[in-house]
Amino acid sequence: MQKPIETSEMAIPKISKTAIIALLSFFCAGLLMVNFNWQKENERLQQFADHKMQEAADAKMDMENMQGAFDQKLREVAILENRIHELENRSK
Repeated sequence: MQKPIETSEMAIPKISKTAIIALLSFFCAGLLMVNFNWQKENERLQQFADHKMQEAADAKMDMENMQGAFDQKLREVAILENRIHELENRSK
């Protein structure tokens, strides 16, 4: 014959301390796993953001170099135009 289930005053079956400890342990282990996964995902996202920031910095550097080269060419064109005007004025 089965032993009757013990109940509390509210007719809810009593849960042993071992069962409560086991449930809390599983719950804590689950939280630790979720936290670990979040940390890994955050690290991955941080690496992705760092990579994109480096790409942006490289692109900015390239743009500044191109702008400097373009400005240099404009100065050279202006010098050549001035030289052409000087030569035209001399030939008149």
